[in-house]
Amino acid sequence: MSKKSLAIETSTSICSVALKLNDGNVISRSTSGMGIHSEKAIMFVSEVTEQAGISFYDIDQIVLNGGPGSFTGLRISTSLVKGLLFNSTASFSIVDGLASIALKAAKIANPSKRIHAVVNARRTHLYHRIFKYDRDTNYLFALNDAATRPISDIVDSVEDGDIIAGDGVNRLPDIGKSSKIISASDVIMAESLLDVTGLVNSQDYSNLADVNNFEPVYKLPEVMNTPND
Repeated sequence: MSKKSLAIETSTSICSVALKLNDGNVISRSTSGMGIHSEKAIMFVSEVTEQAGISFYDIDQIVLNGGPGSFTGLRISTSLVKGLLFNSTASFSIVDGLASIALKAAKIANPSKRIHAVVNARRTHLYHRIFKYDRDTNYLFALNDAATRPISDIVDSVEDGDIIAGDGVNRLPDIGKSSKIISASDVIMAESLLDVTGLVNSQDYSNLADVNNFEPVYKLPEVMNTPND
């Protein structure tokens, strides 16, 4: 059954909101910058619902990036959703942010290639996971565990032809392989969160949550990677 879904993405410097309507059309807003999320996110929610000609209480589902990512950004979107869902009957779902990046990257580039989703972490590390997408079945495969990995180990794990996407790409050195680099603005967006909920294996990366007890994943376990991960 069709439903109106609102997605909010504030896990990085990008602030994005998307509203998917019953007919499948998507209304979205996006910007980037430091210290803008608390103001822009609620403004974007107001703008997309107004453009759709609905009130917030007409929304059936809210989807949120559950991390990993910026502590401040994730706190802002979590607080916003808790306020929006007060006295609302909408369901609440969280989405794995790395899976969201990988799925969007696969649709931009060659889905037959491996995709490294990378998000800024601390110092010389990135949040990282490798995926592969099957367009025919709409199935997103995770090829390793999501973890905080040293940049040098991530570079060692990249193979010729791999896709690397996310806001961590600007921290990678010249890899010197025939890899495709996709910037954060092309893959980190609220609409991508909605796409994850439509995967045939969406339960692997998206789950219903209790908004009152929900806490985002601010960081991942730190592990040492291997070249064949």
